[in-house]
Amino acid sequence: MMISLQKFESQIDEIIVDRGLSYWENGNVIELEQTAIGEFEALVSGNEDYEVKIKVEGDNIQDFDCNCPYDKGPVCKHVVAVLFAIQNGKTNGLKKTKPNKARKGKISEKQLLENPFENILTRLDKNEMTGWIRTWAEKDEKFRNYFIARFNENKEKIDIERYARILEKEISTAEDRYGYIDYYHAGDAADEASQLLGNTESSFKIIGTAEIFSVCFAVIKTVAPAINNSDDSNGEIGGAIEHAVELIVRTFEEKDLSDSMKKELFELCLKYQNTEGMDINNWDLDLLDIAGELVYCQQEKERLFLLLDRKDTTASWHHTNELTAQIRQKVIGCLEGSAAADSYIKSMLHLPGIRKQFVEKYIREKNYSAAKELCNKGIILDEKWPGIVGDWNKFLLTIAEKEGDITEILRTATLLFLGKFNAKEFYPILKKYTSSDKWNQTVEFLIRELDKKNGDEYITWIYIQEGMFENLLSFIQENPHPFNIEKFEQYLTPIYPDAIKDLYEKAILRYAAHASNRKAYAECCRLLRKMKKLGDKHRVDLLINDLTTTYKSRPAFLDELKRV
Repeated sequence: MMISLQKFESQIDEIIVDRGLSYWENGNVIELEQTAIGEFEALVSGNEDYEVKIKVEGDNIQDFDCNCPYDKGPVCKHVVAVLFAIQNGKTNGLKKTKPNKARKGKISEKQLLENPFENILTRLDKNEMTGWIRTWAEKDEKFRNYFIARFNENKEKIDIERYARILEKEISTAEDRYGYIDYYHAGDAADEASQLLGNTESSFKIIGTAEIFSVCFAVIKTVAPAINNSDDSNGEIGGAIEHAVELIVRTFEEKDLSDSMKKELFELCLKYQNTEGMDINNWDLDLLDIAGELVYCQQEKERLFLLLDRKDTTASWHHTNELTAQIRQKVIGCLEGSAAADSYIKSMLHLPGIRKQFVEKYIREKNYSAAKELCNKGIILDEKWPGIVGDWNKFLLTIAEKEGDITEILRTATLLFLGKFNAKEFYPILKKYTSSDKWNQTVEFLIRELDKKNGDEYITWIYIQEGMFENLLSFIQENPHPFNIEKFEQYLTPIYPDAIKDLYEKAILRYAAHASNRKAYAECCRLLRKMKKLGDKHRVDLLINDLTTTYKSRPAFLDELKRV
């Protein structure tokens, strides 16, 4: 089908036309160049910058191409956006332009419109403009809803449904027949929401709070449920939800909300926190945290606490319970005073995050005995979680250093180092506080203990730190994997060059004996090149001759050997 430049809006899917028009009107066509007569190239900003090429002959669009992943039809929204740009440019006398790579924004509009947009506005009378707006409002629900949102006189009325209808339509078009949104269309599902949120944030200072909340809660209502039934690997859907929650928080913190608006926001937070998908990344608790800031009476507190109780879990993951406890603490402090809040939070010391806050507080206050008591109880309570136990031992080490308790420093630093959780930082501490006459004995003890736990990575690291290169060589000879040879050759080659060559030769012969495809042959030859760089070309040549003779029936291997 031949597409007309002047009539393409009626020849292309209406949804795609609407999206392309939105891109054009929002300045997403950031660069446009007429490279030859009837040939255009442009960049369109979306989830990424996409390259669009279009060839026009007369009024006919002869060819077009876009490097976006859209595969639901012949024309994508990026191509349509550029068609609107070209169409507008032709109407006003398009000139050949060169793209400015250093700038982004509405460059193309400025380049293409020879006559200022204002000239058109000023020469239209009120009736003509009203008629045009009415026609488009009847044709385009999205335009109508945007128009009402922008010029509605009742700025204090929150109308979530108006935006929700727009977003639901966008999400439904991104779904497949089973209602699933795949990786390539996740961006389409979130695109309208992201643009709405971006436009709202850019107008944050002048826009009413009701409209901000209308947009944000519409995103939560419609976009959040889609995240559980989509491949959101790039985070576009989650990013839109995150943006909506952040914008609600910002509005609450920076806008002067009326009492009625605060009450309405409280109710909205309680209602929409339970939306499907909001429990991901604790967005539901973000809303309940806002609600906690808005509680002003006992009845509201009870309603909020009932929801928080439902969020609490007996599972091994403590983070959710810690967040709900912090929300309760703030509400209790607001309604009942700081003493009641402190009493409550102390009752939650079984939660590691809460306990850590108190340990840090006691350390700042130099109340070391109280801090140590909490840490030691924590080690018992959290014995199932080695990482958390490690945190308690780190606190005990910090306290021991502050108190100058060398015995305790050595005990905790040894535990932490042998725990092998990114624990190499504790080795220098052990060395610092161990007397020189006992250090060799300590090193032998650490190696024995690590060997029991298959701690080869830490053992070889100790060999390097202590210059125990003969031990390191023995380890590689016992574990002659090419990975080990390559990893440690920089330390051993200057001291044991022949031994390293022997190791490489044995590894090559072993590798060749089991190689059965070109990839394996290439890896074998890569090791030959590594051996060659050690400076014994004659030995490598002899080895290649031996391999060529032994494996003469493997042409792919012989081909790789010739390249060495």
